[in-house]
Amino acid sequence: MSVDWFIAGAGALALIIVAVRIFRILYNILAPYVFLKPIDLKKRAGASWAVVTGATDGIGKGYCFELAARGFNILLVSRTQSKLDATKQEILAKYPHINVRTAAYDFTDASTSGYQNLLTQLNEVDVGILVNNVGMFHGYPEIVHKIEFGSARDVAVVNTLPPTLVRI
Repeated sequence: MSVDWFIAGAGALALIIVAVRIFRILYNILAPYVFLKPIDLKKRAGASWAVVTGATDGIGKGYCFELAARGFNILLVSRTQSKLDATKQEILAKYPHINVRTAAYDFTDASTSGYQNLLTQLNEVDVGILVNNVGMFHGYPEIVHKIEFGSARDVAVVNTLPPTLVRI
């Protein structure tokens, strides 16, 4: 008799655990679309400008368009001015109500004067979001002692200095 009670209790507990897991899965799937309100990113940031480094290609360019869709003014930072101008025109064609500025800077330049010029441009706007998308790696995997010095230096400079020096 006591074994039947134990088995029934264990079965009921197992059903409760399964039901809770199913409920949690359904909640995680449906909550963003049905129950939760999206965060007002512009209000949360507290300022109207977003700075995106590496802004002319790939993920950085995608960030620019998404932030522009949310009403942010965009400061594009990349190495090539012609690509910056083209990206600026694309953003303004789709979102004409925002302001877009550009700053050409090659992050492989580790000089303080170059960063000072970039920081001066950053201080001209009220920045709420910084998307530090600039990064670099070798073209292909290689053993450390076989990597050319210039390439290794550029990777180290690009991946360590911008997060350290470009603070808003």
